[in-house]
Amino acid sequence: MLARQLGLAPQVVNNWKRRGRVPADYCPAIERLTGGRIRCEELRPDVDWGCLRTSGVTPINSSFIKEAA
Repeated sequence: MLARQLGLAPQVVNNWKRRGRVPADYCPAIERLTGGRIRCEELRPDVDWGCLRTSGVTPINSSFIKEAA
């Protein structure tokens, strides 16, 4: 279901799970789609999300993000 909401094949999300790493560009969409239950900081603690949150910067590749139905 998450893969479909992100516009991806399920295999892509399975690969993230297997590798243990979600691309940072997808983290904001996942946070939004889960209603904040899964936060960017949990998915990618190596990214300075606080800086991005306070600056209002949108991820570069955000055009793929679909609104939750």
